[in-house]
Amino acid sequence: MKLGQWNVILVLLQVLIGIGLYYLDMPRVLQVLHLVGMAIMVCAQFFMILVLRRSARLES
Repeated sequence: MKLGQWNVILVLLQVLIGIGLYYLDMPRVLQVLHLVGMAIMVCAQFFMILVLRRSARLES
């Protein structure tokens, strides 16, 4: 699976967790999953930027 696909999956997962937080009265487990998921998602997006930047440099 490609890095861009992982980012889309992480975004959708965060949306689902956010919906669960709203409708299930903020369970602690979902709060932790939301925070950890956001940290992983930000890292994955930063890594994707680094990969794209490097590949653009190699092409030019």
